[in-house]
Amino acid sequence: MNSEWHISSLLVHARAGALDQARHGIDTMAHAEVRISDGKGRLVVLIEAPSEGETLACLRRIEELPGVLSAALVYHEVDCEHAERTLS
Repeated sequence: MNSEWHISSLLVHARAGALDQARHGIDTMAHAEVRISDGKGRLVVLIEAPSEGETLACLRRIEELPGVLSAALVYHEVDCEHAERTLS
């Protein structure tokens, strides 16, 4: 049983012409969702995953999406209390 929950936010830059495609790609991934978009290519993405490895794998998949220019980790927290409450 995993006693951790990893919460991260990313700033993602995508080509303006590929913004919808990038957003759709992120929103269909497990553990990731677009929380805010400025409509011009900048996205704030939330990742909630049970491990650091899954968080990093999700970040790498986002970086590889067509139209994505960059993805930068802005925030990362490991929440052990949340995991214990939700797993019990």
